[in-house]
Amino acid sequence: WGKVGMDSVVARLAAHGVDPDAPIEDSTPYAELWMGTHPNGPSMVVLETPWKTITPLSEWLKLNPVLAGSQGMHGNVTVPFLFKVLSVRTALSIQAHPDKQLARELHSKRADLYKDDNHKPEMAIAVTPFEALCGFQRATSIVANCTACPELVELVGEDAVQALDTAALSSDDVKPALRDLYTRLMTTPTHVVEGKLDNLMARIDATNEMLRMPVDTLAQRIHAQYPGDVGVFCVYLLNYRVLKPGEALFMAANEPHAYLYGDCIE
Repeated sequence: WGKVGMDSVVARLAAHGVDPDAPIEDSTPYAELWMGTHPNGPSMVVLETPWKTITPLSEWLKLNPVLAGSQGMHGNVTVPFLFKVLSVRTALSIQAHPDKQLARELHSKRADLYKDDNHKPEMAIAVTPFEALCGFQRATSIVANCTACPELVELVGEDAVQALDTAALSSDDVKPALRDLYTRLMTTPTHVVEGKLDNLMARIDATNEMLRMPVDTLAQRIHAQYPGDVGVFCVYLLNYRVLKPGEALFMAANEPHAYLYGDCIE
């Protein structure tokens, strides 16, 4: 999913500082540059004097806890966040990260999959124009999108859409209805999703380009990258954001999101 060659900010950073001797291949994707103490990709500290040594940042902080600030003086020498540079060419999968309590539970039960007990709120700061999906749209907008997308209604059921509409027009909490609608979508058998996406793409293709809704054009674009993927329908449910360089997007715990295109610092 990474941008290829020198079109990638990650590649350009690597070429100008991380490893100047590493060749940048024109056809190779360069997706992520990590900085921190995460065990899957720890940063390395390079010392040139008195002789050249390379030490993992986690070990360097243990030897020099004062560099970790006040938390280091109390014995906590890990970096409590992971700093990344991402160069996104094709859409990433839809994710939602746990809150602190759930993170502790997951780490205690499956430390092989959940490497630490930290929660994972994220902030993405655009380096280039950056596209993302983040959080659910207002219930009234989702109902309107469903009304305009019969293929989506056929997947989740008219009753689920009606329940969300009723909740949105009353003082009721929309979360139960939204949860039901989204669960129905994401648990639909793959072959059924594929058939409805074929119908959706055929309908969009048959519509004059000047009359197409922007959300339909976005769905068409994501489908071209991942044909038959249920995530294509999520463009009708989640907020679509385009950030200018320097603008930021915050993604709280348990909030569904996906990066679509561009370069960012996360």
